[in-house]
Amino acid sequence: MLTRITTRTGAAVLAAVAVAALATGCGSGTKSDKAADKPTAAAPQLSPVGKWNVQVQTSLPSNGSAVLTFKQDGSLEQAGSDTLPGTGWWQPGKQPNQYTLEVVIPLTDHTTKAPTGTIRGIETVTLDGEKLTASGTAAMFDLQGKQLKTFDLSSHADSKLSS
Repeated sequence: MLTRITTRTGAAVLAAVAVAALATGCGSGTKSDKAADKPTAAAPQLSPVGKWNVQVQTSLPSNGSAVLTFKQDGSLEQAGSDTLPGTGWWQPGKQPNQYTLEVVIPLTDHTTKAPTGTIRGIETVTLDGEKLTASGTAAMFDLQGKQLKTFDLSSHADSKLSS
């Protein structure tokens, strides 16, 4: 004998299937002893806070080293091998273990030491274990704020410096 399924009996059948699924652990939100069903904990977010001795390469071309100090409050200090000290900020990026930083470095004339402008750099920083890699762009400005040139930059460090 064939049973005709109506809206009323169809709803009853669906309800019975749902109850059976929940009772056997097939529904979402139920506990299961299967390892594959257990949620895995996300890796903890790595922190850039501390001092990093970074090697810097630009598209000017030029290269050098700098010590970047990421502070707990989101501020940043830069001490370069061939630049004046710079200051800036950092904040979490869009991906895990990724950050954005901006640094402003004053420029001076090499002979008179008179101020000539600034460099503003923005980089995306990625932490992978103890390693730091960064890439971005920088722009050079004169004292009136006129942009003189832009260039690419990349940085890397193999580990944080000891405190």
